Amino acid sequence: HGDSSQVTGNTGWMFQMFLGYRHVILDAFAGSWIEIAVNRALGADVGSDVYMDYAFVMEPDLVSIGDNTSINKYSALSPHQYTASAVEVAALNIGRNCTLGSNTTVRGRDIVEDHTETEAMTATLIGTHLNGGQWSGYPCKKVNVAPSVPPILPTPLWYAVLCYPVSAILGLFWFVVLSYDRYLRVSRSKVDTAPTMAVPTEFCGSFTFQTGTCTFEKSGWKSAVRCLYMARGTYVESRDWNPWWNWASYYWSFDSNLLVGRGRVQLGWWSIPLSILSASLERDGEDWVWSHRWFSGQPIQVGKMEKQDMV
Repeated sequence: HGDSSQVTGNTGWMFQMFLGYRHVILDAFAGSWIEIAVNRALGADVGSDVYMDYAFVMEPDLVSIGDNTSINKYSALSPHQYTASAVEVAALNIGRNCTLGSNTTVRGRDIVEDHTETEAMTATLIGTHLNGGQWSGYPCKKVNVAPSVPPILPTPLWYAVLCYPVSAILGLFWFVVLSYDRYLRVSRSKVDTAPTMAVPTEFCGSFTFQTGTCTFEKSGWKSAVRCLYMARGTYVESRDWNPWWNWASYYWSFDSNLLVGRGRVQLGWWSIPLSILSASLERDGEDWVWSHRWFSGQPIQVGKMEKQDMV
C-alpha cells in the first residue's frame, strides 16, 4: 500500500492516551524536555530545538518532526484514521521551522513542508499538502504565502537588572546626568574630537535629522575594517536641546557594500552592552535610517537622515 497500511481493530499506540502516558507524562511534564524525550523513546523522530506542549502523538514511531519546530498546546499528530472496515495508519512528516497552533490536528499522509504555520483550531483533510505559508480553518486553507513574524519582545527590565547589576547602576547614573544636563546644558562646551580622515562618498554631505542636521564628515573612518567612529558632540546640530548627542559616542561597523552598519554606544567611559542598547544604520538611496534596539527588542527608529542638496 505504499506509505500506508491497514490493520483491523485498534493500533496498540492508541491505548497510550488512556494509560499512564497521558495522565502522568503529559499532565506533569507538558512543555518540558521530558515530553520530547518520551516521544523519542517511543520511536518518534524529533529534530533539534523542537518545542512540544501537551501534544497528542498517537503513533510516535510514524511521526517525524523537523528542527526548530513548535507543536503547541493540545495539538494532535494522528497518523491513523478510521475507515469503514479498518484503521489506516500512515507516516506523518512535519518539516523544519514549522509552527502548529493550539488544537491543530494533522493526519497520516499529510505533508507539512518547511516554514509552515497553522493557526489555532486548524485541521486537515487526509492527504493535505501544506506547502509552506500560513494555514487556517477546517478543512484548512492557505491564508498567507509566508508564516507570520512575531514582534521581538524586549528583555524585561527586572531581568536586565539582575543579569547586569553593574550596568544597571551605571545606567541609573547616566539617566540622572542626562536629565540634569537637559535643564542646565553643561555639556555644550564638552566636545570630543575624532581623528580626521576622509570618509567614503556615501557619508559625505549634510543630512537633515530630527529638528536639525547631522554629518559624518567630522567622524573617524578606518577603511581596513570599515569602522566609523562618531565622537560625542561632533555629528548632530539640533535646534532642540538633547544632551544625548553631546554625551553619546558611536562605533559603527559596516558591511562590504556600506549598506548596513551595526553600532555600539559609549556614554563617557561606559561602553553600553549590546544586550542593553545597540544601534543600526541602514542606507536608503542617498539617505540613512537610524535605529536603536533597547534590551534586544524591536528596532525603534530614531530618525531618517535625508541628504541635503548641495548649494
